[in-house]
Amino acid sequence: IGTLVTGLAHEINNPLASVASCAEGLTERLKTIVGHKEGHNDKEEWDVFPEYLKIISDEAYRCKTIISSLLNFSRQSEPEFIRIDINRVVNDTIAVVQHQSQIKMQNIQLNLSEEPCEVIGDPQQLKQVFMNLIINALHATEGYGDISISTSRNQTVVQIIVKDAGIGIKPEHLCKIFDPFFTTKPTGKGTGLGLSICYGIIDVHNGKIEAHSEGLGKGATFTITLPLAA
Repeated sequence: IGTLVTGLAHEINNPLASVASCAEGLTERLKTIVGHKEGHNDKEEWDVFPEYLKIISDEAYRCKTIISSLLNFSRQSEPEFIRIDINRVVNDTIAVVQHQSQIKMQNIQLNLSEEPCEVIGDPQQLKQVFMNLIINALHATEGYGDISISTSRNQTVVQIIVKDAGIGIKPEHLCKIFDPFFTTKPTGKGTGLGLSICYGIIDVHNGKIEAHSEGLGKGATFTITLPLAA
């Protein structure tokens, strides 16, 4: 909870500081324009309004995105566990992702088990996990590197592996990537809650999710292990 609150305070404080700064700047310029102070060009004073207003709008929506992600992260609704085939969940997720324009440039290789990989779980929550991992892989490869998704099963567990040939993960970051608000994406491009949500969902399903990377430029592999349905 302490990590979550500290991260939230930091993430929200930055865009709010920008909003406050721009609002103060516009207020002072408005006073100048209305007061017709000597030495000021009215046109130049007005020209800054669209730029500052856009910053205010963008940063306000950034706050909204962070709060929405936090609500998803903390949602306490009970999952609806049913018997499902992981292969079908993966295919359904891919069908949704394919509607994104960047997928057209991407080579996603599917290597799904010929045997049913049945688990007891919530299909919507598991789709959210796979969606997060695939979107992260797309960002890591910037639309050009290969991405592979494979499933397998043995007598006790089902494994799902999402592997990309993207930018990779620094060794010192591997132990942090499931922490709330930890992200290596540029400011405003990610909230750092996606993998935390994935971790929580897999934990509720009595499974585990692990990340592996040889380092920068060497791609990343995420392995999900779930109990095989009896």
